[in-house]
Amino acid sequence: MTANKVRQVAITETLSRPPVETTEILPLSEMWACDVFGLAAMEEALSKNAFKAVKRTVQTGEPLDAATADVVAAAMKDWAMRKGAEILLARVLPTDQHHRREA
Repeated sequence: MTANKVRQVAITETLSRPPVETTEILPLSEMWACDVFGLAAMEEALSKNAFKAVKRTVQTGEPLDAATADVVAAAMKDWAMRKGAEILLARVLPTDQHHRREA
């Protein structure tokens, strides 16, 4: 079977499936970004000083010192493990022009 035929069969099978009944619809506020280690999660997980440093970095672009970054990384790992993560992979990319390399 050609790749195009396989794709057509998959689409046909998918469209012919009956809808799945749901028993409970959660409010969007409980579903949207519930697994994101954002500022709200950080505020709960970090010390007051570490959270202030992260917030200052987010708002002003001020560099985060290495010790605070380590605290944030450990808190993120603990938070993810409590949510059921078995493997944690984080890749942080620079967001300012000074640190970007030309392609």
